[in-house]
Parts: sequence; structure tokens; C-alpha cells
Amino acid sequence: LGQSLKLAQEIAKFPQQCMNVDRKFAYYSTFDAESWDAAMQYEFMNGMKVIQDEAVPGAASFVKGIGKHGSFNINKPSKL
Repeated sequence: LGQSLKLAQEIAKFPQQCMNVDRKFAYYSTFDAESWDAAMQYEFMNGMKVIQDEAVPGAASFVKGIGKHGSFNINKPSKL
């Protein structure tokens, strides 16, 4: 249980909108997409907002040194 909570705390540090959309895309491509091309088109069309909201600011933070060398202590979540 302790290791599970530790892992959950580590995962919670990552951008949540991106994590949730990645899960949504994985489910879509596995269960709903008619083809690989359809899955990629769906991800491209529906992923632009996440890129704008989280990826661009995240890349700017990375340039400033946050997240380099495996250090992701940027969003310390509350205790689970």
C-alpha cells in the first residue's frame, strides 16, 4: 500500500490535463478507432488544447530548468 501511495504521489506531479487526455486517446485508439490513421487524426484534432494549455508552458518551464535531470518537484500534491 505504501508503494502504491508513493507512486500515486509521483504521478500526481505531472500535468493532469495531459495525463487524462493521454488516457482518453489510448482508450479511443484501442477500442473505438477504425484504423491507425483514424486514431492519429482523433489525437491530433483533440490534442491541440492540451498542447496550448500545458505543453507550451511546460516547455517554457523546462527551458528554465524545471524537470531537467528527472526532477519533477514542481507541483507538490497534497498528501493522499
